[in-house]
Amino acid sequence: MDNVFAGVVNLELASDKFDYPSLALRRLIVLEPRPTPFTALLQPSSDKEHHLIKYFVKRGMFPSTIDVFHLATYGVAANPSIISEERRRRYVGSYALAGGITIRQLKTSNGLVANSNGADSLRASAAAAISYSRNGQFSKSVELLVTGYLKWPHAPTATSLYEIVSRLDLPENWPESICLPLAFELYTSFVSNDRMTHLRYAFERFQTEFNISAPSELKDRVSEFGLSKVVFYLDSVWRPEVMRQTVLYEGTREIEEERIKVCQVLADIDSVNSLRYLAEIRERVKTLEIAKATNLVEQSKVYVDIAAIKKALRSKLGDAYARYKSAAPSMGAPGNPLMDVISDVLSLSGSDMSITQIMSTMHLVSTKAPSELDLQFAAMFAEVTNEFLRGDHGLNAYLSTRVRHGKLSNALRKPAADEYLVTERKEGSSSYVPNYHWAQTLNGLDQEENNELSVILENFAITLDSIISYVKDSLIQVKVTHELITKDSNRLALFSYQTTNLERMYMQTNDAKVKSLDEFIDLCVQTLWDKTDANLVHVQQVLRTDIRQKLMTAFDELQRSLSTLSFSDRLGKFIII
Repeated sequence: MDNVFAGVVNLELASDKFDYPSLALRRLIVLEPRPTPFTALLQPSSDKEHHLIKYFVKRGMFPSTIDVFHLATYGVAANPSIISEERRRRYVGSYALAGGITIRQLKTSNGLVANSNGADSLRASAAAAISYSRNGQFSKSVELLVTGYLKWPHAPTATSLYEIVSRLDLPENWPESICLPLAFELYTSFVSNDRMTHLRYAFERFQTEFNISAPSELKDRVSEFGLSKVVFYLDSVWRPEVMRQTVLYEGTREIEEERIKVCQVLADIDSVNSLRYLAEIRERVKTLEIAKATNLVEQSKVYVDIAAIKKALRSKLGDAYARYKSAAPSMGAPGNPLMDVISDVLSLSGSDMSITQIMSTMHLVSTKAPSELDLQFAAMFAEVTNEFLRGDHGLNAYLSTRVRHGKLSNALRKPAADEYLVTERKEGSSSYVPNYHWAQTLNGLDQEENNELSVILENFAITLDSIISYVKDSLIQVKVTHELITKDSNRLALFSYQTTNLERMYMQTNDAKVKSLDEFIDLCVQTLWDKTDANLVHVQQVLRTDIRQKLMTAFDELQRSLSTLSFSDRLGKFIII
């Protein structure tokens, strides 16, 4: 019995390919323990006669089922009056689709659509869509497909999406209709994403053909396209995955901002699902603002004044470097076979890191003490590093003025401030300026309720500012380790610079070819830029993962706290995070 039930379910959910009898129907007939008129489909026939049907007719058995069998198998029935007109149209339409399309059969398919409801309307629309598709009337075909789905969206796999959409491979066959991108969206969602390119092009073409450049413009034309189709289009087609790789948008930020506008329109015209759209808006706004914070430490925007650094180093190292270079030849510094072998091996490692980066992670254990010349070079190398990182014109100065104490805090705090969820701290105090916005907006709250709400919002502000302080004071900091020795106690600093004796030896070998102090500085600065690039990648990863998660958790905790208030039902959509 379970197998029979499963067979019925499979038959109902199977995509109508309009071949008769279908594999799903054959399976169900095989599983049926007792013979029925449809069992005759498993027997050979001669001149459209089935012996089993004759057997049942002589004994007056299954009269209605036999008429259904004749309608489904031959398109006619001896006594169709005992079958409802809706069912007769359905069987005749299926028979026509299995055997070929005529104009009369197109009219039959239209009748099925007009006179059916519920799940039957979906199958009827699919049958009519197939009819028009096979007849080359693609505009009517996609319209019926989409209309049928919107009327009964509960079993989209019961429609012949593959056959209908596969006839739309050539753009010259595409109709100018909002239903075209919707048809490709249905196919992408429920069949395969192998036509995502078609969906993107259909979206792009619809936008340009109908002169729609903003979601609000489509909203203004609801009467032209129909509300249900506009909502479906905005919700499922006008999304980032589709907008990408089109000529309509130039980058990720523009796409995200456009999706926010789409959700704003959806929240206005589809009030039933407005909370879902508002939640998506807030999620995307928070993501955009966190991305702004990440952009502040992108490689292209990190600035170090090399000219000023060189000027400072010339006065500090001019004499020392000249003494070192004059002493180096007499001490045999040029040429180091060990460094040559190690650099050759590392160059063949296939790593994306530079040789100096790799060497800065390895310390050579040796019983031989460094020479006086080695110590001089190490001191000059350390001086260049310190000037590049901690000098008045170095990296730390940039991070302090441009990132830690300015734009970073604003970027991380802005999403909450824009939603009136946080206020500024009182000057010289750890408490916050009262949040009067909600007291004025939510007129139905009494003083006690306003106080409860204020406590929750202030706790959220404390949490948010502690995260920002953690990023500024602990993460966006510089840490330097010279040959296993560091004076920095902050182990969380993400701008971490390490030098080892192996890297110093390699740099010292390369310095043998250098003729001037400026060239020496350039040699050292290049290794520092390599390390900075690697640090920036790590910083961006931490901001996009750990810090983003901390921020999202803070917003989630705020939402949870608000939902526990006894008057949460009166807070309205303004405070739904």
